[in-house]
Amino acid sequence: MDQTIIRLEDVRKSYGTVEVLKGVSLSVEAGSFVAVTGKSGSGKSTLLALISGLEPPSEGRLFVDGREISEMDDESLSRLRRETVGIVFQGFHLIPSLTALENVVLPMAARRKRPSRAAWEEAHSLLAQVGMDRRAGHKPGALSGGEKQRVAIARALISRPKILLADEPTGNLDEATGEAVLDLLGTTCREQGTALLMVTHDTDISARADAVITIRDGRNYHA
Repeated sequence: MDQTIIRLEDVRKSYGTVEVLKGVSLSVEAGSFVAVTGKSGSGKSTLLALISGLEPPSEGRLFVDGREISEMDDESLSRLRRETVGIVFQGFHLIPSLTALENVVLPMAARRKRPSRAAWEEAHSLLAQVGMDRRAGHKPGALSGGEKQRVAIARALISRPKILLADEPTGNLDEATGEAVLDLLGTTCREQGTALLMVTHDTDISARADAVITIRDGRNYHA
């Protein structure tokens, strides 16, 4: 049985006359941890944006959970991000008017008018796992960059996505907290069968991965 959850076939992405990705072909299996490396500006974040459906490919074919991105309308892409793909952005993208707890439960609120009690309990549990339970009632403006990152990670995990895309998720964390977050993400992959694609410059993190993909000159190379 094919366990491929992400597949790219000669995918290219241009912004105006600038071609960022110049023919990326790769596949990612369900439950695997793949590190994405490369120099700044090489196209790593663009790759995640394409897989999440936030950006369309300029050329090539891109399949996520068996569906081709280019054949999905805006509503289907939004549903993909709600139900299939969790994203940990570098810029956090937390809602300023909501508390940390409310930000974490937000993806579940998008599925129904009011989150269930179980959703609130899961949000509390995830905040505790990233060491943020004591800050659950604080809004983003009262949180440090590292604290915002941990809230963003908890938010990405609450919907139990099939795919988790993380852009330097430990970049704002101290070493001990970063290790705890990596352990949490690794456990999620193993127990839930979540495919994890993580952009990182940290060779220690890459060493944990099942596979390493390096983006160089707009193309991908497997380590």
